[in-house]
Amino acid sequence: MTAGRDEHDVLLREHGLLLRILELGHCPDVEPFLKDTLRLLVEVANAKRAYLEVFDPAGGEPDLAWTTSEGCSEDDLASIQAGVSRSIIERSLRDGEMMRTICARDDARFSDRSSVKQGNVEAVLCTGIGEPPVGVIYLEGERGQGGFDDEAARMVALVARHAAPFVPGLAARRRFESMTDHTAAWRERLKIDGIVGRSRALAGVLKTIDTIARFRTSVLITGPSGSGKTALARALAINSHRALAPFVHVNCGQIPEGLIATELFGAEAGAYTGAAAHARTGKVEEADGGTLFLDEVTTLPVSAQAALLQFLDNGEFARVGDPKTYRADVRLIAATNADIREEIAAGRFREDLYYRLAEVTVAIPPLAERIDDIGPLCHHFCEQFPSEEAQLAPVRMSLAAIAAAETRDWPGNVRELASAIRGAVLRAHHEGVRAVEPRHLFPDDDTDDAHDPSDTDNPGLDFRASTRRHQRRLLEGALDRARGNKTRACALLGLSRAHFYSLLDQHGLRANTK
Repeated sequence: MTAGRDEHDVLLREHGLLLRILELGHCPDVEPFLKDTLRLLVEVANAKRAYLEVFDPAGGEPDLAWTTSEGCSEDDLASIQAGVSRSIIERSLRDGEMMRTICARDDARFSDRSSVKQGNVEAVLCTGIGEPPVGVIYLEGERGQGGFDDEAARMVALVARHAAPFVPGLAARRRFESMTDHTAAWRERLKIDGIVGRSRALAGVLKTIDTIARFRTSVLITGPSGSGKTALARALAINSHRALAPFVHVNCGQIPEGLIATELFGAEAGAYTGAAAHARTGKVEEADGGTLFLDEVTTLPVSAQAALLQFLDNGEFARVGDPKTYRADVRLIAATNADIREEIAAGRFREDLYYRLAEVTVAIPPLAERIDDIGPLCHHFCEQFPSEEAQLAPVRMSLAAIAAAETRDWPGNVRELASAIRGAVLRAHHEGVRAVEPRHLFPDDDTDDAHDPSDTDNPGLDFRASTRRHQRRLLEGALDRARGNKTRACALLGLSRAHFYSLLDQHGLRANTK
């Protein structure tokens, strides 16, 4: 279709398109890039109109996440999406190859399709984006001018190949933007700026906070290490009638057994060898009128458990070495990452103390059960760390990095995620880039295949191979989390069963799983 056009003009347009492709890795937003690139493709290929769609397989069969077009009227666009030319697009996606025809209505592959006949479709060039496809580029030519030439096909294939790694991020962002924030109602009622997330599981936790925050009742917070138990304890205090009173945090696991009674209840001057020459105030007394938070409460020695139980029963305590009895008005919140009933069964924790501590129990799910919270947490920590380190320029989390983070198990939960993002921000800053990418977040992944941005002689990374590596990591991560159960792994990835099994076959993973 380039015949008859000014060769110099064609070369200029192709040069502009190639330059645009090379800028892709630095685009802060892929949508304007795809719109501009589609316009350039129409000019380079001398097409009449063009259509590009991105779909999102999360949650089942692929759904349209985003579309753009060039040279299409509203009727043209509606026809493409409703059926006309749809058979050509579906054939390209199904076969995984470029569809190219001089006249679709005379092509044996499509001529029997009513949609092609009704649309009077002639020259077509159509190819999927990615492998397996996550989008499609569709071009139609002017009637009576013949098919698209090899150069046009090469340019379309080039755009599809280089856009492929970025398109899933666009679908992920659209999905992220459309996700319901289940915590919104509770955020309007509570002061919880330190608790980040939007999942239904987190909303259940916040609902419990709203119910119990105003009461003096003791609370036991359970959950794995790093899941946010301290932030939850602070939220309980801030939303209580004791908000302006002291919040005293004690990590029981960090205090030597011989000093725990002194740390909690204080000591009289000279009460024991090495004691200070003046009386020492304990944490219980410091928290008078406010909230005492005992983290890792199951590590308390049995002797300290007895004294704590007495205090909870009558509000009285004694300093070490002091015969007098003191009183304190304290709301107690405790936390543990241990199975407290196992500790009771083993004789390491008093059952009667458990009942006094757990008047209300709040369980924080692990991050692996709160996938919807990972994106907001990534953005939060990515913004927070540079603001804490004045010498660091602000950076953002790329959609690809968030998508990669959502596939990981994070056994260390929120704490581990925060640490990983701090390291990623530093690596991005060292590279002089403004976005955290998967390579910054997971530097040990495929380091031998990393692309050197300074290699100007070879600016094109093999995106197809890179995409396939990322797909395999996603599949292996889901299978590991599901302990080899394909049905559960499929659900974790949000893929249709057919799509999931097709990917397993492509990557040779099907035979090794249940």
